[in-house]
Amino acid sequence: MEAFVGYQMEFDWSVVGLERQEITLLTEDNANREIQIVRSRWVRLGNLHARRFEVQFLRNNSPAIIDHVIALHNGVEYELVFWDEVHQLAGNLAKSASGVEYPR
Repeated sequence: MEAFVGYQMEFDWSVVGLERQEITLLTEDNANREIQIVRSRWVRLGNLHARRFEVQFLRNNSPAIIDHVIALHNGVEYELVFWDEVHQLAGNLAKSASGVEYPR
């Protein structure tokens, strides 16, 4: 699990827009294939209204799952990212749209 807090990069972005952007980044990465959005829904992160989405895919022909939660509040972006640890490859990092680095 990884947790990130940072300034909201674009104030006109929504959590739905950030979700779409994260999924687009996964689809644009040539190492990823067979990308499927398993679930996408509204949740509570503490007392914040947040977006949670789970994506399954093959990364370098190995199954991978990302469970991602994003919330925005007063110009601050909160993210929780749960990776299927069995399929993390140490040492490689990918940058998300928000500038956050994730293990590949």
